[in-house]
Amino acid sequence: MKQIIKLYSKIANLVDIMTKKDDITHYNLMMGLISSMMIGVIELVSFFSVPKANVQNPIIFLISASIMFVFYIYFVLYNKNPKLLTKKKHDIILFIYPYLIISIGIAVSFSYQGITNNMSSFLVAVFAASYIQLYPLKKRIAIFLFALIAFNSMVFITHGYDDVFADGLRFSIMISLLGYLYTMLQYRIHCNYLSTLVKLEQDNVSQQDNMKKLEVAYLDLEKSQKITEAMMTITSEILKNDDFDDVLQMVIQEAIQLIPKAQAGSILILNGSTMEFRAAFGYDIKNLQKVHLKLDELFQSTLPDKYEPAIIEDLVTFDTDHMSDNTLSQMQEQSALIAKAVLTCSFKYNEEFYGSINLDYFNSVEEYDDHDKSMIKHLAKQLEIIIAIHKLYEKAIRPTKFDDLTQAYTRNYQRELLAKAFFEAKAKNTPLSICTIDINDFKEINDQFGHDAGDLCLNFFADAIRNFSSDNFYFSRIGGDEFTLIMVNTRNEQAIIHINKIKEYLNHSPFEFHGNSKIIEFGCGVASYPEDGKDIESLLRLSDKRMYQDKNEIKAKHY
Repeated sequence: MKQIIKLYSKIANLVDIMTKKDDITHYNLMMGLISSMMIGVIELVSFFSVPKANVQNPIIFLISASIMFVFYIYFVLYNKNPKLLTKKKHDIILFIYPYLIISIGIAVSFSYQGITNNMSSFLVAVFAASYIQLYPLKKRIAIFLFALIAFNSMVFITHGYDDVFADGLRFSIMISLLGYLYTMLQYRIHCNYLSTLVKLEQDNVSQQDNMKKLEVAYLDLEKSQKITEAMMTITSEILKNDDFDDVLQMVIQEAIQLIPKAQAGSILILNGSTMEFRAAFGYDIKNLQKVHLKLDELFQSTLPDKYEPAIIEDLVTFDTDHMSDNTLSQMQEQSALIAKAVLTCSFKYNEEFYGSINLDYFNSVEEYDDHDKSMIKHLAKQLEIIIAIHKLYEKAIRPTKFDDLTQAYTRNYQRELLAKAFFEAKAKNTPLSICTIDINDFKEINDQFGHDAGDLCLNFFADAIRNFSSDNFYFSRIGGDEFTLIMVNTRNEQAIIHINKIKEYLNHSPFEFHGNSKIIEFGCGVASYPEDGKDIESLLRLSDKRMYQDKNEIKAKHY
Protein backbone atom coordinates (compact mmCIF):
# COMPACT_ATOMS: atom_id res chain seq x y z
CA MET A 1 0.00 0.00 0.00
CA LYS A 2 2.84 2.39 0.87
CA GLN A 3 4.46 1.68 -2.47
CA ILE A 4 1.22 2.54 -4.27
CA ILE A 5 0.91 5.80 -2.32
CA LYS A 6 4.55 6.62 -3.06
CA LEU A 7 4.03 5.92 -6.78
CA TYR A 8 0.91 8.08 -6.82
CA SER A 9 2.78 10.95 -5.11
CA LYS A 10 5.55 10.77 -7.71
CA ILE A 11 3.03 10.82 -10.55
CA ALA A 12 1.13 13.72 -8.99
CA ASN A 13 4.35 15.69 -8.52
CA LEU A 14 5.37 14.98 -12.11
CA VAL A 15 2.01 16.12 -13.47
CA ASP A 16 2.17 19.26 -11.31
CA ILE A 17 5.56 20.18 -12.75
CA MET A 18 4.43 19.53 -16.32
CA THR A 19 1.15 21.44 -16.04
CA LYS A 20 3.06 24.59 -15.10
CA LYS A 21 4.51 24.64 -18.62
CA ASP A 22 2.37 26.47 -21.15
CA ASP A 23 3.53 25.22 -24.54
CA ILE A 24 1.69 22.58 -26.55
CA THR A 25 4.60 20.09 -26.52
CA HIS A 26 4.56 19.84 -22.73
CA TYR A 27 0.77 19.59 -22.73
CA ASN A 28 0.93 16.66 -25.16
CA LEU A 29 3.63 15.00 -23.06
CA MET A 30 1.61 15.43 -19.87
CA MET A 31 -1.58 14.04 -21.41
CA GLY A 32 0.39 11.19 -22.96
CA LEU A 33 1.72 10.22 -19.55
CA ILE A 34 -1.73 10.37 -17.91
CA SER A 35 -3.61 8.64 -20.73
CA SER A 36 -1.08 5.84 -21.21
CA MET A 37 -1.25 4.98 -17.50
CA MET A 38 -5.07 5.15 -17.39
CA ILE A 39 -5.64 3.15 -20.57
CA GLY A 40 -3.01 0.61 -19.56
CA VAL A 41 -4.70 0.04 -16.21
CA ILE A 42 -8.16 -0.17 -17.80
CA GLU A 43 -7.03 -2.72 -20.40
CA LEU A 44 -5.26 -4.79 -17.74
CA VAL A 45 -8.35 -4.81 -15.54
CA SER A 46 -10.48 -5.70 -18.58
CA PHE A 47 -8.28 -8.73 -19.29
CA PHE A 48 -9.13 -10.18 -15.89
CA SER A 49 -12.70 -8.91 -15.43
CA VAL A 50 -14.45 -9.10 -18.82
CA PRO A 51 -16.23 -12.47 -19.23
CA LYS A 52 -14.45 -14.59 -21.81
CA ALA A 53 -17.77 -15.32 -23.52
CA ASN A 54 -18.12 -11.60 -24.38
CA VAL A 55 -14.88 -11.33 -26.35
CA GLN A 56 -13.37 -13.25 -29.22
CA ASN A 57 -9.78 -12.99 -28.04
CA PRO A 58 -9.12 -11.64 -24.51
CA ILE A 59 -5.39 -11.48 -25.18
CA ILE A 60 -6.00 -8.19 -27.02
CA PHE A 61 -6.53 -6.52 -23.62
CA LEU A 62 -3.15 -7.74 -22.38
CA ILE A 63 -1.37 -6.65 -25.56
CA SER A 64 -3.00 -3.21 -25.38
CA ALA A 65 -2.07 -2.81 -21.72
CA SER A 66 1.53 -3.79 -22.46
CA ILE A 67 1.81 -1.23 -25.26
CA MET A 68 0.39 1.52 -23.05
CA PHE A 69 2.76 0.73 -20.18
CA VAL A 70 5.70 0.89 -22.60
CA PHE A 71 4.56 4.36 -23.68
CA TYR A 72 4.05 5.37 -20.05
CA ILE A 73 7.62 4.39 -19.20
CA TYR A 74 8.86 6.31 -22.24
CA PHE A 75 6.95 9.49 -21.28
CA VAL A 76 8.29 9.34 -17.71
CA LEU A 77 11.88 8.81 -18.87
CA TYR A 78 11.66 11.53 -21.52
CA ASN A 79 10.30 14.02 -19.01
CA LYS A 80 13.25 13.32 -16.70
CA ASN A 81 15.77 13.43 -19.55
CA PRO A 82 14.62 15.25 -22.72
CA LYS A 83 17.91 14.24 -24.34
CA LEU A 84 16.76 10.61 -24.29
CA LEU A 85 15.75 11.05 -27.94
CA THR A 86 16.21 13.82 -30.45
CA LYS A 87 13.31 16.25 -30.74
CA LYS A 88 12.50 14.92 -34.19
CA LYS A 89 12.21 11.33 -32.94
CA HIS A 90 10.19 12.44 -29.94
CA ASP A 91 7.82 14.38 -32.22
CA ILE A 92 7.38 11.24 -34.33
CA ILE A 93 6.34 9.28 -31.23
CA LEU A 94 3.88 11.99 -30.24
CA PHE A 95 2.57 11.99 -33.81
CA ILE A 96 2.03 8.21 -33.79
CA TYR A 97 0.51 8.07 -30.30
CA PRO A 98 -3.09 9.24 -31.06
CA TYR A 99 -3.25 6.93 -34.09
CA LEU A 100 -2.15 4.12 -31.80
CA ILE A 101 -4.91 4.97 -29.31
CA ILE A 102 -7.50 4.90 -32.10
CA SER A 103 -6.10 1.62 -33.44
CA ILE A 104 -6.16 -0.04 -30.02
CA GLY A 105 -9.69 1.21 -29.44
CA ILE A 106 -10.89 -0.22 -32.75
CA ALA A 107 -9.05 -3.51 -32.19
CA VAL A 108 -10.66 -3.85 -28.76
CA SER A 109 -14.02 -2.83 -30.25
CA PHE A 110 -14.07 -5.72 -32.65
CA SER A 111 -12.90 -8.21 -30.07
CA TYR A 112 -16.28 -7.79 -28.38
CA GLN A 113 -19.38 -9.66 -29.48
CA GLY A 114 -22.09 -7.43 -30.91
CA ILE A 115 -22.13 -4.15 -32.85
CA THR A 116 -23.38 -2.18 -29.82
CA ASN A 117 -20.20 -2.97 -27.91
CA ASN A 118 -18.20 -2.16 -31.04
CA MET A 119 -19.73 1.32 -31.24
CA SER A 120 -19.34 1.97 -27.50
CA SER A 121 -15.66 1.09 -27.58
CA PHE A 122 -15.14 3.25 -30.67
CA LEU A 123 -16.77 6.16 -28.84
CA VAL A 124 -14.35 5.70 -25.93
CA ALA A 125 -11.38 5.57 -28.32
CA VAL A 126 -12.37 8.80 -30.07
CA PHE A 127 -13.08 10.43 -26.71
CA ALA A 128 -9.62 9.47 -25.44
CA ALA A 129 -7.91 10.66 -28.63
CA SER A 130 -9.71 14.01 -28.31
CA TYR A 131 -8.14 14.70 -24.92
CA ILE A 132 -4.58 13.44 -25.23
CA GLN A 133 -3.21 16.15 -27.52
CA LEU A 134 -3.81 19.64 -28.88
CA TYR A 135 -4.18 19.21 -32.64
CA PRO A 136 -3.46 21.86 -35.28
CA LEU A 137 -5.75 21.84 -38.32
CA LYS A 138 -3.99 19.30 -40.57
CA LYS A 139 -3.33 16.82 -37.77
CA ARG A 140 -6.89 17.26 -36.52
CA ILE A 141 -8.33 16.39 -39.91
CA ALA A 142 -5.96 13.44 -40.33
CA ILE A 143 -6.63 11.81 -36.93
CA PHE A 144 -10.41 11.89 -37.12
CA LEU A 145 -10.46 10.92 -40.79
CA PHE A 146 -8.25 7.96 -39.87
CA ALA A 147 -10.63 7.00 -37.05
CA LEU A 148 -13.63 7.19 -39.37
CA ILE A 149 -12.03 5.16 -42.16
CA ALA A 150 -10.46 2.56 -39.87
CA PHE A 151 -13.67 1.91 -37.93
CA ASN A 152 -15.87 1.58 -41.00
CA SER A 153 -13.31 -0.62 -42.71
CA MET A 154 -13.46 -3.00 -39.75
CA VAL A 155 -17.27 -2.93 -39.83
CA PHE A 156 -17.25 -3.73 -43.55
CA ILE A 157 -14.75 -6.56 -43.13
CA THR A 158 -16.77 -8.00 -40.22
CA HIS A 159 -20.35 -7.48 -41.43
CA GLY A 160 -20.16 -6.56 -45.09
CA TYR A 161 -22.28 -3.85 -46.67
CA ASP A 162 -25.57 -4.21 -44.79
CA ASP A 163 -27.76 -2.35 -42.27
CA VAL A 164 -25.13 -2.79 -39.56
CA PHE A 165 -22.57 -1.05 -41.79
CA ALA A 166 -24.99 1.83 -42.46
CA ASP A 167 -25.71 2.28 -38.75
CA GLY A 168 -22.02 2.16 -37.93
CA LEU A 169 -21.24 4.69 -40.66
CA ARG A 170 -23.79 7.20 -39.34
CA PHE A 171 -22.63 6.74 -35.77
CA SER A 172 -18.94 7.02 -36.59
CA ILE A 173 -19.43 10.16 -38.70
CA MET A 174 -21.26 11.84 -35.84
CA ILE A 175 -18.68 10.84 -33.21
CA SER A 176 -15.71 11.78 -35.43
CA LEU A 177 -17.26 15.15 -36.21
CA LEU A 178 -17.91 15.86 -32.53
CA GLY A 179 -14.35 14.88 -31.70
CA TYR A 180 -13.07 17.18 -34.43
CA LEU A 181 -15.17 20.12 -33.21
CA TYR A 182 -14.12 19.60 -29.59
CA THR A 183 -10.42 19.43 -30.42
CA MET A 184 -10.73 22.50 -32.64
CA LEU A 185 -12.27 24.45 -29.76
CA GLN A 186 -9.70 23.10 -27.31
CA TYR A 187 -6.81 24.07 -29.61
CA ARG A 188 -8.12 27.59 -30.17
CA ILE A 189 -8.76 28.16 -26.47
CA HIS A 190 -5.19 27.07 -25.67
CA CYS A 191 -3.73 29.30 -28.40
CA ASN A 192 -5.78 32.26 -27.16
CA TYR A 193 -4.64 31.49 -23.62
CA LEU A 194 -0.98 31.55 -24.66
CA SER A 195 -1.54 34.76 -26.62
CA THR A 196 -3.18 36.36 -23.58
CA LEU A 197 -0.28 35.31 -21.35
CA VAL A 198 2.21 36.93 -23.73
CA LYS A 199 0.15 40.11 -23.84
CA LEU A 200 -0.20 40.21 -20.06
CA GLU A 201 3.55 39.78 -19.67
CA GLN A 202 4.15 42.63 -22.11
CA ASP A 203 1.65 44.84 -20.31
CA ASN A 204 3.23 43.91 -16.98
CA VAL A 205 6.67 44.97 -18.24
CA SER A 206 5.16 48.21 -19.55
CA GLN A 207 3.40 48.82 -16.23
CA GLN A 208 6.60 48.19 -14.29
CA ASP A 209 8.42 50.72 -16.50
CA ASN A 210 5.69 53.27 -15.85
CA MET A 211 5.81 52.62 -12.15
CA LYS A 212 9.57 53.24 -12.13
CA LYS A 213 9.03 56.57 -13.91
CA LEU A 214 6.35 57.48 -11.40
CA GLU A 215 8.61 56.64 -8.48
CA VAL A 216 11.25 59.02 -9.88
CA ALA A 217 8.57 61.70 -10.23
CA TYR A 218 7.55 61.20 -6.60
CA LEU A 219 11.06 62.17 -5.46
CA ASP A 220 10.79 65.55 -7.24
CA LEU A 221 7.65 66.56 -5.35
CA GLU A 222 7.04 67.50 -1.73
CA LYS A 223 4.18 65.24 -0.82
CA SER A 224 2.33 64.21 2.24
CA GLN A 225 3.46 60.80 3.49
CA LYS A 226 -0.03 59.96 4.63
CA ILE A 227 -1.55 60.61 1.20
CA THR A 228 1.18 58.58 -0.50
CA GLU A 229 0.58 55.61 1.77
CA ALA A 230 -3.19 55.81 1.40
CA MET A 231 -3.03 56.02 -2.40
CA MET A 232 -0.59 53.14 -2.60
CA THR A 233 -3.04 51.07 -0.57
CA ILE A 234 -5.78 51.94 -3.04
CA THR A 235 -3.44 51.09 -5.93
CA SER A 236 -2.98 47.59 -4.58
CA GLU A 237 -6.77 47.26 -4.26
CA ILE A 238 -7.14 47.93 -8.01
CA LEU A 239 -5.86 44.43 -8.71
CA LYS A 240 -8.60 43.01 -6.47
CA ASN A 241 -11.48 45.17 -7.69
CA ASP A 242 -11.96 46.06 -11.36
CA ASP A 243 -14.96 48.34 -10.68
CA PHE A 244 -13.66 51.88 -11.28
CA ASP A 245 -16.42 53.51 -9.22
CA ASP A 246 -15.45 51.39 -6.22
CA VAL A 247 -11.87 52.64 -6.56
CA LEU A 248 -13.06 56.26 -6.73
CA GLN A 249 -15.21 55.70 -3.65
CA MET A 250 -12.14 54.50 -1.77
CA VAL A 251 -10.27 57.66 -2.87
CA ILE A 252 -12.94 60.07 -1.62
CA GLN A 253 -13.20 58.25 1.70
CA GLU A 254 -9.41 58.41 2.16
CA ALA A 255 -9.46 62.10 1.21
CA ILE A 256 -11.96 62.84 3.98
CA GLN A 257 -9.68 61.03 6.46
CA LEU A 258 -6.48 62.71 5.23
CA ILE A 259 -7.84 66.27 5.18
CA PRO A 260 -9.60 66.51 8.56
CA LYS A 261 -11.32 69.81 7.79
CA ALA A 262 -13.38 68.14 5.06
CA GLN A 263 -16.83 66.98 6.15
CA ALA A 264 -18.15 65.68 2.83
CA GLY A 265 -16.96 65.33 -0.73
CA SER A 266 -17.45 64.06 -4.25
CA ILE A 267 -15.60 63.07 -7.42
CA LEU A 268 -16.89 64.08 -10.84
CA ILE A 269 -15.76 62.37 -14.05
CA LEU A 270 -16.10 63.74 -17.58
CA ASN A 271 -18.38 61.68 -19.81
CA GLY A 272 -18.59 63.19 -23.28
CA SER A 273 -19.52 66.81 -22.71
CA THR A 274 -21.04 66.46 -19.23
CA MET A 275 -19.71 65.85 -15.73
CA GLU A 276 -21.12 62.93 -13.72
CA PHE A 277 -20.90 62.25 -10.00
CA ARG A 278 -19.14 58.88 -9.64
CA ALA A 279 -18.27 58.82 -5.92
CA ALA A 280 -19.42 60.72 -2.85
CA PHE A 281 -19.08 60.89 0.93
CA GLY A 282 -21.77 62.54 3.07
CA TYR A 283 -24.23 62.55 0.15
CA ASP A 284 -26.48 59.95 -1.46
CA ILE A 285 -24.50 59.01 -4.58
CA LYS A 286 -27.57 57.60 -6.33
CA ASN A 287 -29.33 60.95 -6.02
CA LEU A 288 -26.25 62.90 -7.10
CA GLN A 289 -25.95 60.72 -10.19
CA LYS A 290 -29.23 62.21 -11.39
CA VAL A 291 -27.41 65.55 -11.76
CA HIS A 292 -25.32 66.18 -14.89
CA LEU A 293 -23.16 69.31 -15.05
CA LYS A 294 -21.88 70.99 -18.17
CA LEU A 295 -18.18 71.79 -18.40
CA ASP A 296 -18.80 75.55 -18.35
CA GLU A 297 -20.81 75.13 -15.12
CA LEU A 298 -17.70 73.97 -13.23
CA PHE A 299 -15.78 76.39 -11.04
CA GLN A 300 -12.59 75.32 -12.85
CA SER A 301 -13.91 76.83 -16.10
CA THR A 302 -13.33 80.29 -14.60
CA LEU A 303 -9.70 79.66 -13.59
CA PRO A 304 -6.60 80.57 -15.67
CA ASP A 305 -5.17 77.12 -14.85
CA LYS A 306 -7.96 74.64 -14.16
CA TYR A 307 -5.49 72.11 -12.71
CA GLU A 308 -4.47 74.39 -9.85
CA PRO A 309 -6.36 73.80 -6.58
CA ALA A 310 -8.92 76.40 -5.55
CA ILE A 311 -11.29 77.28 -2.71
CA ILE A 312 -14.90 78.20 -3.49
CA GLU A 313 -15.96 80.46 -0.62
CA ASP A 314 -19.45 81.27 -1.84
CA LEU A 315 -20.79 78.17 -3.55
CA VAL A 316 -24.41 79.30 -3.82
CA THR A 317 -23.53 82.61 -5.48
CA PHE A 318 -21.17 80.96 -7.95
CA ASP A 319 -23.63 78.23 -8.92
CA THR A 320 -26.50 80.70 -9.23
CA ASP A 321 -24.42 82.78 -11.68
CA HIS A 322 -23.03 79.86 -13.73
CA MET A 323 -25.57 77.03 -13.69
CA SER A 324 -28.77 76.66 -15.68
CA ASP A 325 -32.00 76.89 -13.71
CA ASN A 326 -32.64 73.17 -14.26
CA THR A 327 -29.19 72.09 -12.97
CA LEU A 328 -29.41 74.52 -10.05
CA SER A 329 -32.79 73.09 -9.10
CA GLN A 330 -31.43 69.54 -9.24
CA MET A 331 -28.48 70.47 -7.01
CA GLN A 332 -30.77 72.14 -4.47
CA GLU A 333 -33.05 69.07 -4.40
CA GLN A 334 -30.06 66.88 -3.47
CA SER A 335 -28.84 69.37 -0.79
CA ALA A 336 -25.58 69.70 -2.73
CA LEU A 337 -25.28 73.49 -2.28
CA ILE A 338 -25.20 73.80 1.50
CA ALA A 339 -21.39 73.83 1.91
CA LYS A 340 -19.88 77.14 3.06
CA ALA A 341 -16.51 76.32 1.49
CA VAL A 342 -15.41 73.82 -1.17
CA LEU A 343 -11.79 72.74 -1.74
CA THR A 344 -11.52 71.61 -5.34
CA CYS A 345 -8.86 70.42 -7.79
CA SER A 346 -9.05 68.96 -11.30
CA PHE A 347 -7.09 66.01 -12.62
CA LYS A 348 -6.34 64.66 -16.07
CA TYR A 349 -5.69 61.46 -18.00
CA ASN A 350 -3.53 61.28 -21.13
CA GLU A 351 -2.90 65.01 -20.73
CA GLU A 352 -6.61 65.81 -21.10
CA PHE A 353 -9.14 67.01 -18.54
CA TYR A 354 -10.77 64.00 -16.88
CA GLY A 355 -12.53 65.14 -13.70
CA SER A 356 -12.38 66.93 -10.36
CA ILE A 357 -12.29 66.09 -6.66
CA ASN A 358 -14.24 68.33 -4.27
CA LEU A 359 -14.12 68.48 -0.44
CA ASP A 360 -16.92 70.33 1.35
CA TYR A 361 -16.96 72.19 4.70
CA PHE A 362 -20.30 73.34 6.14
CA ASN A 363 -19.44 75.68 9.06
CA SER A 364 -17.24 78.48 7.70
CA VAL A 365 -16.05 80.08 4.46
CA GLU A 366 -12.49 80.56 5.80
CA GLU A 367 -11.59 77.10 7.03
CA TYR A 368 -9.36 75.90 4.19
CA ASP A 369 -5.82 77.30 3.70
CA ASP A 370 -2.80 76.93 1.38
CA HIS A 371 -1.67 73.76 3.14
CA ASP A 372 -5.02 72.16 2.31
CA LYS A 373 -4.65 73.30 -1.29
CA SER A 374 -1.23 71.64 -1.44
CA MET A 375 -2.71 68.45 0.01
CA ILE A 376 -5.59 68.24 -2.47
CA LYS A 377 -3.24 68.95 -5.40
CA HIS A 378 -1.06 66.07 -4.33
CA LEU A 379 -4.21 63.97 -3.92
CA ALA A 380 -5.27 64.88 -7.48
CA LYS A 381 -1.83 63.87 -8.79
CA GLN A 382 -2.07 60.55 -7.00
CA LEU A 383 -5.54 60.09 -8.44
CA GLU A 384 -4.11 60.58 -11.93
CA ILE A 385 -1.62 57.80 -11.20
CA ILE A 386 -4.38 55.51 -9.93
CA ILE A 387 -6.46 56.17 -13.04
CA ALA A 388 -3.49 55.43 -15.30
CA ILE A 389 -2.78 52.17 -13.48
CA HIS A 390 -6.46 51.20 -13.57
CA LYS A 391 -6.62 51.87 -17.31
CA LEU A 392 -3.56 49.69 -17.87
CA TYR A 393 -5.04 46.96 -15.71
CA GLU A 394 -8.40 47.19 -17.48
CA LYS A 395 -6.71 47.07 -20.88
CA ALA A 396 -4.80 43.93 -19.93
CA ILE A 397 -7.50 42.07 -17.99
CA ARG A 398 -10.79 43.05 -19.66
CA PRO A 399 -10.30 40.89 -22.82
CA THR A 400 -9.96 37.84 -20.56
CA LYS A 401 -13.29 38.61 -18.87
CA PHE A 402 -15.48 40.13 -21.58
CA ASP A 403 -16.29 39.02 -25.12
CA ASP A 404 -15.16 41.78 -27.48
CA LEU A 405 -18.21 41.52 -29.78
CA THR A 406 -21.13 41.17 -27.35
CA GLN A 407 -19.54 42.42 -24.09
CA ALA A 408 -20.88 39.29 -22.40
CA TYR A 409 -18.53 37.40 -20.08
CA THR A 410 -16.03 35.05 -21.72
CA ARG A 411 -16.27 31.28 -21.43
CA ASN A 412 -13.29 31.06 -19.05
CA TYR A 413 -14.45 33.88 -16.79
CA GLN A 414 -17.93 32.38 -16.72
CA ARG A 415 -16.42 29.20 -15.31
CA GLU A 416 -14.92 31.21 -12.43
CA LEU A 417 -18.20 33.02 -11.75
CA LEU A 418 -20.20 29.78 -11.93
CA ALA A 419 -17.84 28.00 -9.52
CA LYS A 420 -18.10 30.88 -7.05
CA ALA A 421 -21.89 31.13 -7.37
CA PHE A 422 -22.32 27.37 -7.00
CA PHE A 423 -20.11 27.30 -3.89
CA GLU A 424 -22.19 30.08 -2.31
CA ALA A 425 -25.45 28.36 -3.26
CA LYS A 426 -24.33 25.16 -1.54
CA ALA A 427 -23.01 27.02 1.51
CA LYS A 428 -26.19 29.08 1.93
CA ASN A 429 -28.57 26.37 0.69
CA THR A 430 -30.03 28.69 -1.93
CA PRO A 431 -31.18 27.81 -5.47
CA LEU A 432 -29.19 28.43 -8.64
CA SER A 433 -30.24 27.94 -12.26
CA ILE A 434 -28.05 27.39 -15.32
CA CYS A 435 -29.52 28.32 -18.70
CA THR A 436 -27.79 27.12 -21.89
CA ILE A 437 -28.91 29.23 -24.86
CA ASP A 438 -28.40 28.72 -28.61
CA ILE A 439 -29.82 30.95 -31.38
CA ASN A 440 -31.90 29.07 -33.96
CA ASP A 441 -30.96 29.32 -37.66
CA PHE A 442 -28.15 31.78 -37.00
CA LYS A 443 -26.20 30.38 -39.95
CA GLU A 444 -29.00 31.48 -42.26
CA ILE A 445 -28.52 35.09 -41.17
CA ASN A 446 -24.81 34.92 -41.99
CA ASP A 447 -25.47 33.16 -45.29
CA GLN A 448 -28.29 35.48 -46.37
CA PHE A 449 -27.11 38.88 -45.13
CA GLY A 450 -23.38 38.41 -44.45
CA HIS A 451 -21.23 38.27 -41.34
CA ASP A 452 -21.73 41.95 -40.53
CA ALA A 453 -25.42 41.21 -40.08
CA GLY A 454 -24.49 38.17 -38.00
CA ASP A 455 -22.35 40.30 -35.68
CA LEU A 456 -25.15 42.88 -35.32
CA CYS A 457 -27.61 40.07 -34.64
CA LEU A 458 -25.41 38.71 -31.84
CA ASN A 459 -25.21 42.20 -30.32
CA PHE A 460 -28.98 42.61 -30.66
CA PHE A 461 -29.57 39.27 -28.98
CA ALA A 462 -27.08 39.94 -26.17
CA ASP A 463 -28.71 43.32 -25.46
CA ALA A 464 -32.12 41.63 -25.25
CA ILE A 465 -30.80 39.15 -22.67
CA ARG A 466 -29.14 41.91 -20.65
CA ASN A 467 -32.30 44.06 -20.68
CA PHE A 468 -34.09 41.25 -18.84
CA SER A 469 -31.23 40.45 -16.46
CA SER A 470 -30.63 41.59 -12.90
CA ASP A 471 -27.44 42.11 -10.89
CA ASN A 472 -27.39 38.50 -9.71
CA PHE A 473 -27.39 37.10 -13.27
CA TYR A 474 -24.15 36.20 -15.09
CA PHE A 475 -24.46 36.31 -18.90
CA SER A 476 -21.64 34.87 -20.99
CA ARG A 477 -20.87 33.96 -24.60
CA ILE A 478 -19.58 30.39 -24.85
CA GLY A 479 -18.78 30.56 -28.55
CA GLY A 480 -20.46 31.34 -31.86
CA ASP A 481 -24.17 31.78 -31.19
CA GLU A 482 -24.15 29.86 -27.90
CA PHE A 483 -24.58 31.65 -24.58
CA THR A 484 -25.00 30.82 -20.90
CA LEU A 485 -27.08 32.67 -18.32
CA ILE A 486 -26.38 31.88 -14.66
CA MET A 487 -29.28 32.90 -12.41
CA VAL A 488 -28.24 33.16 -8.76
CA ASN A 489 -30.89 32.55 -6.11
CA THR A 490 -33.39 31.58 -8.81
CA ARG A 491 -35.48 28.42 -8.88
CA ASN A 492 -36.21 26.39 -12.00
CA GLU A 493 -39.75 27.67 -12.51
CA GLN A 494 -38.61 31.28 -12.01
CA ALA A 495 -35.83 30.82 -14.57
CA ILE A 496 -38.23 29.38 -17.14
CA ILE A 497 -40.62 32.30 -16.64
CA HIS A 498 -37.72 34.70 -17.15
CA ILE A 499 -36.61 32.95 -20.36
CA ASN A 500 -40.17 32.97 -21.70
CA LYS A 501 -40.33 36.74 -21.16
CA ILE A 502 -37.23 37.13 -23.31
CA LYS A 503 -38.71 34.89 -26.01
CA GLU A 504 -41.94 36.90 -25.97
CA TYR A 505 -40.00 40.15 -26.27
CA LEU A 506 -38.02 38.85 -29.26
CA ASN A 507 -41.21 37.62 -30.94
CA HIS A 508 -42.50 41.20 -30.88
CA SER A 509 -39.16 42.91 -31.53
CA PRO A 510 -37.57 41.53 -34.73
CA PHE A 511 -33.95 42.05 -35.68
CA GLU A 512 -33.67 44.77 -38.36
CA PHE A 513 -30.86 44.97 -40.91
CA HIS A 514 -30.85 47.21 -44.02
CA GLY A 515 -34.61 47.00 -44.39
CA ASN A 516 -34.74 43.30 -43.63
CA SER A 517 -36.58 41.96 -40.61
CA LYS A 518 -36.23 38.62 -38.84
CA ILE A 519 -37.72 37.18 -35.66
CA ILE A 520 -34.89 35.77 -33.54
CA GLU A 521 -35.72 32.48 -31.88
CA PHE A 522 -33.52 30.50 -29.55
CA GLY A 523 -33.45 27.20 -27.76
CA CYS A 524 -32.87 27.21 -24.03
CA GLY A 525 -32.32 24.48 -21.49
CA VAL A 526 -32.63 25.18 -17.75
CA ALA A 527 -31.10 23.03 -15.02
CA SER A 528 -31.34 24.07 -11.38
CA TYR A 529 -29.58 23.31 -8.14
CA PRO A 530 -30.50 21.42 -6.05
CA GLU A 531 -33.48 19.71 -7.69
CA ASP A 532 -31.75 18.81 -10.99
CA GLY A 533 -28.28 17.97 -9.73
CA LYS A 534 -25.76 18.41 -6.95
CA ASP A 535 -22.67 19.26 -9.03
CA ILE A 536 -21.83 21.74 -11.76
CA GLU A 537 -20.97 19.25 -14.50
CA SER A 538 -24.24 17.33 -14.25
CA LEU A 539 -26.20 20.59 -14.30
CA LEU A 540 -24.32 21.81 -17.37
CA ARG A 541 -24.93 18.53 -19.19
CA LEU A 542 -28.63 18.58 -18.32
CA SER A 543 -29.11 22.21 -19.36
CA ASP A 544 -27.34 21.47 -22.65
CA LYS A 545 -29.55 18.44 -23.25
CA ARG A 546 -32.70 20.39 -22.50
CA MET A 547 -31.55 23.17 -24.79
CA TYR A 548 -31.35 20.78 -27.75
CA GLN A 549 -34.77 19.40 -26.86
CA ASP A 550 -36.17 22.93 -26.84
CA LYS A 551 -34.56 23.73 -30.21
CA ASN A 552 -36.06 20.59 -31.73
CA GLU A 553 -39.51 21.44 -30.37
CA ILE A 554 -39.29 24.94 -31.84
CA LYS A 555 -38.26 23.56 -35.22
CA ALA A 556 -41.07 20.99 -35.11
CA LYS A 557 -43.63 23.79 -34.71
CA HIS A 558 -42.49 25.33 -37.99
CA TYR A 559 -42.91 22.15 -40.01
